[in-house]
Amino acid sequence: MEYRYKNSKKWKREGLKSLWQAMAAVAANIITMASIDPSPLLLSFIQIVTGVIIISGVINTFYFFTRSGKEYITVDDQAVLIRNGPFFNKKEVLLGDMTGLVEREEELVIEYGKKRRETLVEKENLSEEDVRDFKQEIRNKAERNSERFRRGGKE
Repeated sequence: MEYRYKNSKKWKREGLKSLWQAMAAVAANIITMASIDPSPLLLSFIQIVTGVIIISGVINTFYFFTRSGKEYITVDDQAVLIRNGPFFNKKEVLLGDMTGLVEREEELVIEYGKKRRETLVEKENLSEEDVRDFKQEIRNKAERNSERFRRGGKE
């Protein structure tokens, strides 16, 4: 089952913020180049850093502007895959390793592994119906795949 990011003005705001940061990097680069006489090594360093900031800002801008409706969470018979953004790693948690699902005010916490590691699902990224369906699906699948989940992670 796939759960998609809900439509929200938050994504447009985040996209505009990323675009603003890229434009600020360009402005800072222009001001820096106009005010100092850098050596070739320093000039190269400044240009590379500015280029990385601009490229990441533009990628983030496009990502946030198109985020609504993209896949956020995928649940299959073996694992849960959570996508957090263009530069962040995807987080995969095997259903058999899950030890619990805890609901907090703004997030769901998936506990897994013998050392009780955690991964977070932000509830604001999902509709209320998707949050309810996700919790039910995780509990059902994890209980079928793991005796530890039923015991709350106790070995």
